[in-house]
This record gives sequence, C-alpha cells and structure tokens, in this order.
Amino acid sequence: MLFVNFFSVIFLCVFYTVCNGKIITGLPGLESQVSFKQYADYIVVNETHDRRLFYWFIESQSEPQNDPVVLWLNGGPGCSSFGGLLGEMGPFYVLPNTTLGINKYSWNKIANMIFLESPAGVGFSKSNIAQDYVTGDEQTASDSLEFLLNFFKLFPQFKDNEFWITGESYAGHYIPTLTAKIVEHNSKTAENKINLKGLMIGNPLTYLTINNGGVTDYIYSHNLIANETYQGLKKYCNYTFPSDSASGTTYNKAMCDEFSVASTTEMGPLNPYDIYVDVCLQGKSSKDAIALLSSLASSDLPGSVFASQRLRHLEEHAIEQGKLGSPYFPCQESYTSKYLNDPLVQRAIHADPTKWTDCNDFINQKYSRDDFAQSMLPIYKHSILNQGLNVLIYSGDVDSVVPATATRRCIQELGLTIKSKWQHWTDSKKQIGGYTEEYAGLTYATVRNAGHEVPSFQPMRAYDMFSRFLKSNHVVVK
Repeated sequence: MLFVNFFSVIFLCVFYTVCNGKIITGLPGLESQVSFKQYADYIVVNETHDRRLFYWFIESQSEPQNDPVVLWLNGGPGCSSFGGLLGEMGPFYVLPNTTLGINKYSWNKIANMIFLESPAGVGFSKSNIAQDYVTGDEQTASDSLEFLLNFFKLFPQFKDNEFWITGESYAGHYIPTLTAKIVEHNSKTAENKINLKGLMIGNPLTYLTINNGGVTDYIYSHNLIANETYQGLKKYCNYTFPSDSASGTTYNKAMCDEFSVASTTEMGPLNPYDIYVDVCLQGKSSKDAIALLSSLASSDLPGSVFASQRLRHLEEHAIEQGKLGSPYFPCQESYTSKYLNDPLVQRAIHADPTKWTDCNDFINQKYSRDDFAQSMLPIYKHSILNQGLNVLIYSGDVDSVVPATATRRCIQELGLTIKSKWQHWTDSKKQIGGYTEEYAGLTYATVRNAGHEVPSFQPMRAYDMFSRFLKSNHVVVK
C-alpha cells in the first residue's frame, strides 16, 4: 500500500510537471472562474532551428472527451490567431480597460479549440534562424502538420476525436495547403493519422486574379465608385476570370493604375472590412484585411496600385474595424495588443517575454509573392473535394477585401453539381442569417451584415452557422 501511494505521488509529480508547463491556471483580468481547461505553450516543429509554434488550446464547455477538435487560423499572411481568440470566437474578449469579458457565442461551447500562431515569427512563435521568417505556403503547411502530429502526442486523449480546420482571409491559402499535407500524411501511414472531418473557411483569398475582379464588381455594385471608373478598371486592368472566353480586355498598366487611384479616391476612407460601419479614430489596424492589402501593395502584381491607395487612406484616417451586433468594440485590436503585452499575461500563458503584435509586418512583406498569387482551386479539385470531407466556404456579405462576388466566382470555377439550390437560412432569432447553396462536396453560405471577420461582426449568426455545420453538414436547419 505504501509502495502504491508512493508510486502514485511520483507519477502525479511527473505528470503535472509536464502539464504545468502548459496548463493555464488563471488569467489576469478574468474575474470569474471558468469550467473548462486551457493550455498554452510552444511546440517544436524543427529541432535543428529550434523553430517553435505557440498555441492556446481551450477545451469544450460541453463534452471535451467527445467533442470535435477545431483548429483556427487567422490569415495575413503573418497575423496571429489570437486575434481570433480574443476578438472573434474565443470564450473571452478584451474590454477597453484590458479586463476580460465573456463571449456567450464562443465556439468552444461545443468544440475543443486550438488557436495556432503560424508561421514562425507570428505572435509568440519563433525560430533561432532569421531566414525562417522569409517563408511561404509550403513551409507554413509543413510546420502546421508537424505541429498537429506533436500536439496529438501531447494530448492523445483527443487523437480520435473529429478534427476540423477553420479560419479566414489568407487562411484561404493556409487551410487548403495544410489539408493537402494531412491527406498525403494519412495516405502514407497506418499510425498517427489525423481524423480530419472537414473545413470551414471565411472570406477566403482563393485566387488573386478572381479576387481582384470580384472586388471591382463589388465596389461598383455597392455604389462606391463611378460608372466611368468601373468601366476603366474592367477595360484596362484585365481582371478576367479563367472561364471567360473573350473578355475583350487588354492589360494597360498605366491606365489601370490611373483608374485604381480614381477608385480609391471615390471610395474615401471607409472601412474595407465592413463598408457600412463607422471607423475607429484611435490608432490604426493591421489585421488580416490590412495585411492582405499590404502584401498586394508591396508587389508588382495586378492590383498593387489599388491596394497601396487603400492603405494610404487607411493610414491617413487611422481606420480600424468597427463592429455591429456584437459585444466587441471598434478599437478591439489595441485592447488585445495591450493585454497580450502585459508581462503577467505572458507569464500566465507560458509565453517567452515578447513584443506581441497582431500581424508581423516583416513576415507579411517577405512572404512569397508567387504563393500569394497562386490559385488554390487545383488543390480543391485534387486534394479536398474527392476526400469525403465536409467543406463550408462562407462570406460576410459586406466585406470589400475578399468579397462574396469573388468567392462565388471561385466556386463557379470548380464546376460542381448543385445539390440544394440557393435559399435563405434563418438564425436562432428567426431572422434571415444569410443565404446558402449546397454543391457536391462543398457548401457555400453568406452571413448577412457581417464583415471580413464574420464572428466579430455577427457572433450569434457565426455561431449558428458553425454549430449547425459541425453537427449536420448543413447551415439550414433540416
């Protein structure tokens, strides 16, 4: 009996020494206790370079042992998923006084949520080799796969749970490329398979050429630019779609640049995340949409002048996202940044002392421009739609950065058979939540009156959509 007790003590000490390195026992600014467990720590994905990705894992409020494990990825490229955690669908949001409020529409009500800072250099993630911060889609996906394999070794009790990948914006690249890596990995091994069930991606950058044309159509159809400007953009910028047979357009850089400048002047300093909300007059934002514009503006890709002009307006007028119908605030990012830079908070989540930023400008500027312009449609065709996965692509319908017009054209390019025709879906308050259409292998949905970061602008509708698709593979209640 004495031996058994002594062995148990030794086992528990060893076990909790391991766990204490990652379990979160308390969070500064959180006044009430929570019923779910949280963990945060680094996972090494390359031992030679000591390349480590930082994560925050939050167990489900329902049945963590049975509920799906859901990975969330913000985009950029170069933006931290902790922006999603503390400003979109996580259990907490940061108040103006940097205390934490409770989000009643948190996705961890029904799912175990992993928020991953990727690639290395984003947020608290890091490497000992500076060259690792010059990266692209291939390395990002490989590191994320290595992270997941090591994560499920640390948390083997979740290995057989359904696994989903979710995200938004440039995660329109992160998620398809990671999915392809997981599919390849699962095909090669009988052990350590990842139980991938499905994907959900919001306002995804899928193919830059289509996106540029979709933006042009969107800003014109929403009365933001003049007829002449719209016609000039269509004629000279050659934002044509692959399926267009004879568009009659010819790329003329000088004229395209001229009409791009005119379009940004006509649009004025509105919020590109959500064209109908007011703007924050305190500081400026650097979240996903801004990072996307920054990547494009610094390149010689078509649309760079338009992007640089939009950035100039944003910087001059100190615009940050505003939010409607949610518990969050127009200047949310500044509160989140202040909170995560508090040494007490960094100690509580086991992060190394770091100057945390929501988006890493260096990584954004150095990220592969070839990858940025690459179409993800072939990956959908060859590695996703033929794998029996549940796929939801959704659009906040008032986002002008990756608008619904672009995403719908991308889906059109896939040539999928329609299984359930276009219809509205209602939210939990019996209002129209948006519209949806189901295809063979993929569901598309819009979220009404939601901007680029859907859960920020419409948390209830985002939760309704997420929970329904997670449980039934449908957005419409059957």
